[in-house]
Amino acid sequence: MLEQLNNYKDESTLAFVPTEYSIIYDSILYTLKNIININRNYEDNRIAEIVNNSKIKKIYLFGNHPFYRFILPRFNKHIEVCWVFNESFSNLSNSKVREMLNTIFEYYDRRLIKIIGCISKDNQKVFENAGYRCEYFKLEIELINHQIKNANSIGILSDDSDPNNNFYNQLAALTLIDYDTCKFKSTMKETTRFVKYFNIKYKKVDDLNDVMQGNFVNLYINFTNTNKELIKKSYNYGVPVIIGNSDFYTNNKYLNDHLVVKSDDDINEIVEKIKFVQNNYKKILEEYNKTIF
Repeated sequence: MLEQLNNYKDESTLAFVPTEYSIIYDSILYTLKNIININRNYEDNRIAEIVNNSKIKKIYLFGNHPFYRFILPRFNKHIEVCWVFNESFSNLSNSKVREMLNTIFEYYDRRLIKIIGCISKDNQKVFENAGYRCEYFKLEIELINHQIKNANSIGILSDDSDPNNNFYNQLAALTLIDYDTCKFKSTMKETTRFVKYFNIKYKKVDDLNDVMQGNFVNLYINFTNTNKELIKKSYNYGVPVIIGNSDFYTNNKYLNDHLVVKSDDDINEIVEKIKFVQNNYKKILEEYNKTIF
């Protein structure tokens, strides 16, 4: 970390990102450039010394890491710290998300951070109405024109261990369509039982990038919390994404009408949307490529 910090000491901004934020890491790197990846707890006073004696004026924090408790009280007061809340309020049912939000509030009250960052404008409004200083943080990703030919596989981007991710309804929809295989990450034994019981053709992979690539469609039909950067990354691989009832496609009526599932737990509607993508793949990519998100 010390070597990385020395490389960035003449920059004006810096971001600390825990390794577990792999889903949006590419977006953070593309947007902010100057990234320190945290993979263990660094309790070294030299870190603060380098930052305090650098040209860094603003620091972004992502996730929640023990390192933050060590380092925040040691930064000079003139350095503006923005802690980004990269979650949905609906995910506060998750104890780790609650812990992170409570920690953000604690350090804001102690004036060790000055801004709460939001990747959702709705979250920003809630925080601001409660009296907090906020910043809308728009994560971008490099646009790459990938094209896929004759793909008949499907990826599920959702998490099978999160009840808000609607994972099993998406799997169930596969029993009603024609496809070659379905790729997904999985941490639950119940998922293996489910796919075997319903004879679902599947392939478990370890990396979400491997889930995304080489499909004609990816499913991200969550009840709540749509990760917009994940959707953009999928399109970089040339794979359209069917999503739950969110506002991602509102800038394009065609995509909004055909790729947004209005009733997230309606398996027949999920099937209908998948079949639409099968029959209109090229048109969907054309519409996406001419729309600003």
